[in-house]
Amino acid sequence: MSNTHIPERTCIICRTKKEKSKLFRLAKLKETFYEFDKEQKKQSRAVYVCKSLNCLGKLAKHNKVTVSYTHLRAHETEL
Repeated sequence: MSNTHIPERTCIICRTKKEKSKLFRLAKLKETFYEFDKEQKKQSRAVYVCKSLNCLGKLAKHNKVTVSYTHLRAHETEL
């Protein structure tokens, strides 16, 4: 039996808890502007979103988080 800790995070859209590695990390750049953090290592506050198309689609309508569509297109292949 392994005692390895696996970090969990909550998707801000669907509110389900998943392993950190199974979520996109959006690092905060400005007051309401976020950017995808592919390596998950940027030194800033962040929120997490599922890699499902459903959650990513709802992210565009989310009031507190603004993500540019160029960043969404750049990470589209990771789905």
